[in-house]
Amino acid sequence: MVPACQLCPLRETAYGSSLSALPFTGATTYDFYSPPITAAPSLTTADKGGGLLWLTNGSTTTDFHVTVRFIFYDFDPATLTDTLIVDTASSSSTAIKHLQAEKVVPPNASLPADFTAIVGHLLHVRAAVTLVSGAVGSASILFNAASGAKGDSVGFLPQNTSAKSWTFGSLAGPPDATITPSSHQCLPQPGPLTPGLSRVEPSAQGRAPIRLFGPLRPPVQ
Repeated sequence: MVPACQLCPLRETAYGSSLSALPFTGATTYDFYSPPITAAPSLTTADKGGGLLWLTNGSTTTDFHVTVRFIFYDFDPATLTDTLIVDTASSSSTAIKHLQAEKVVPPNASLPADFTAIVGHLLHVRAAVTLVSGAVGSASILFNAASGAKGDSVGFLPQNTSAKSWTFGSLAGPPDATITPSSHQCLPQPGPLTPGLSRVEPSAQGRAPIRLFGPLRPPVQ
C-alpha cells in the first residue's frame, strides 16, 4: 500500500485560474503525479529538466531563506518504484520576504542518460523545499495560478524545447491533499483542495510545461 503522502496533478490544456496553497513549515517535499502516460517523448542528454515554485511568507516581521529542487521520475504503479529521469539539484538560497510571495528557480539540469518513460507509468515530479535560514511561521507554496501570475508554479520536462510533449490518460479519484514533511510523516490537510489543472504540452516559450496542480492521491495497492 502506498503511503498517502503525495499530490497528483490533473491534466488540461489551459493554465489554472484559482490559486491554491499548501503549508510550508520547514524542510518539506511535495510530490505531484500525472495520470497514466499514453505517449512519452524520447528524451536525450541534450534535454533538460527545470521549473519554478512560488512560496509566500505571511509573517509581518520575519524573512526566511529556502532552496528548491525539482526531481523528475518515471513511477511504476505496479511495483510502486521510481526511476530517476533528471534531478535539477538545489537552487541558490532565495529570500522569501515577510508579507511577500517569491518564486524560486532551481537550475536547469541535463538528463544523465537518454530516457523514454513507459506507457502506463506515471510522471512523478518532486519539489523539495529546504529551509536555509530564518523562522517559518505562516508560509505556503502556491500553485494553480494563471500563467504569469504569482503562484504559477511549474515543472519543465524538457525545459529546452517545445518539440517534445507528453500525453496522458484519465485519472479518477477524489481530491485529497497531503504532503511529506521533513519527519517523513503524512500530514493530511484540514480539507480537500479543489483539483486544479495541469498543462503538459509545448509552450510558445520553447519549453514543455508540466503544471504543478492537483491534488489527488496516487494509486493505492
